[in-house]
Amino acid sequence: HHFRVEGMLTRFTRLGKAILPTLILVSTGTMLAGALIESFNFDFQGAAALVLQLVGVSPQRGYSLLSLAEEISSSAADPHNIGVLFLQAIFILFTLGMPLAHLASMLFLWLVPLTLKQQHFVFRAVEIFNAWSAL
Repeated sequence: HHFRVEGMLTRFTRLGKAILPTLILVSTGTMLAGALIESFNFDFQGAAALVLQLVGVSPQRGYSLLSLAEEISSSAADPHNIGVLFLQAIFILFTLGMPLAHLASMLFLWLVPLTLKQQHFVFRAVEIFNAWSAL
């Protein structure tokens, strides 16, 4: 496909066509890895730390995105309550599902031959996934 840039027809080289999907796949891999590794800590101090230590709980606790999602249900009195499971699903949808959908839709837009009308439709979906993944 040729693009008009400042009055000149240009196009991507083979290397240029390969770089974007590669970067999207690398981004997907790093995002998934980031969801699995411990990325933040809660460090209780003062009286809260003393109480936690008295009951045998460490005042420092590290979380990954997925371990935090697991803690949503385990911290509830009834972990199988529909409200708790719904909250957990919404958390995972917005923190992992939407960003993955954004990357997948960008890859789809880049790799699949589409008409201009179809490109506009998919581009709108890409922008919607981007907006919802930023919440």
